[in-house]
Amino acid sequence: MSRQQAAPPPRAERDDKVNDGKDDGGDDGGDVPPGQLIISEFSGTASSLAEALHINPWDVAGVAERINEALTMSPERRRELHRAVYGRVRERDVRYWVDDLLRLLE
Repeated sequence: MSRQQAAPPPRAERDDKVNDGKDDGGDDGGDVPPGQLIISEFSGTASSLAEALHINPWDVAGVAERINEALTMSPERRRELHRAVYGRVRERDVRYWVDDLLRLLE
């Protein structure tokens, strides 16, 4: 009895300047500004992503306040924070972290 393998799902075509080095982290110029990154203050990335919205996941009211802040933020502020977080993530890639770790080990 032979088994048929399911075909992998089709891959979405990307048209977002990912690999040309020109992407500044801004949105695509449409009417909807980019979303916001909400991260736990206990995560290892919190200190590196100061522009993200930080939450204490055990503080339900605080989480709700941060979600409300993200949803009611002005489009200009959303774009500003998105660019800052995106720029920091692009700047601090895996090579950055490996080099940093190797410097600490010297």
